[in-house]
Amino acid sequence: MSDLFIILYLLSLIAMVVAIVKRKTISKSLLAFAVVMPTILFIAIGATLPPTVEKEKVVETTAKEVQAALEEPKNENKDPLEEFRKNVESELDVNVYVSYSKSDCVLVKFPISDNLFKDSRIRGGQRDMVAILAEYKTMVWDKNASACITGTFPSVDQYGNINQNEPAMMITVDYKTLMKMNLGNMADNPALIDNYDLYSYILFPYMRG
Repeated sequence: MSDLFIILYLLSLIAMVVAIVKRKTISKSLLAFAVVMPTILFIAIGATLPPTVEKEKVVETTAKEVQAALEEPKNENKDPLEEFRKNVESELDVNVYVSYSKSDCVLVKFPISDNLFKDSRIRGGQRDMVAILAEYKTMVWDKNASACITGTFPSVDQYGNINQNEPAMMITVDYKTLMKMNLGNMADNPALIDNYDLYSYILFPYMRG
């Protein structure tokens, strides 16, 4: 409440008491009512008045809140491998295995989709590789680690044994090479990956056969 309101209340209370005392004939109950009523009005009006806040305090409080938000510790405990895996799985809609190797390599294994034509399998696998590289490029957290991607496809050996996860396509791309790659163009033309300067690109014969 403002100081002016308090002063007016006190003056009105004094004036009421003085007027009652001068008349002398007034009853005690009316005197009590005359004293209590301004107090009740004072409390009621004061409760409905908006609180007065100094602008300097508002600015100071706001500044402290902003500073506290800026200093709030970020969650640095997220596993980049797990985040990368989730993003790749969401992009390819397949189960993907991601891990770190001792040779500074982020290992990624994914199943190549089966298609009626073998050439379609190859191009589909290459497109998936490009998509994985694009996702990795957006969140590289270790510039010293290469992206080592392996596409697997079921195979049957000469004895009739079936290997559901036979490595069929493999590439290793270091950070500098990855930054130079036009992945948008390669996504539209996956055959470009055949001629790109990549480490240990392998396309197993039975994928072409």
